[in-house]
Amino acid sequence: IFFFFYFEDTYDLKMLRVAARKHQLLGLRVFVEKDNEIPDVGYALFTDAETGKQIWANTSNPRWRYEFAEQQKQKLRHITEDFESSSAGFININTGEDYAKFLYQYFRKR
Repeated sequence: IFFFFYFEDTYDLKMLRVAARKHQLLGLRVFVEKDNEIPDVGYALFTDAETGKQIWANTSNPRWRYEFAEQQKQKLRHITEDFESSSAGFININTGEDYAKFLYQYFRKR
């Protein structure tokens, strides 16, 4: 069994599909619920850790916060669909939950 840990990085869908044909893959998304939303803190400077690109955002704007949350949901839907279409497993684990329970349920189904 090969575990694929997803760290908010890009991946090659073709390579995912090739690997899933040869190995049993399981993608794990370990997250904190607050990762999916931005609090209202006024203007804030955000820096992309990988590219160094910076943007200013008005987090007081409810529309901006809503769009951020929707983008996070869209990314998760896209990743989940990619793993499912590749015949690979995918589990979301909140840091406040017992990960052993999710892994046990996953392997019971397999």
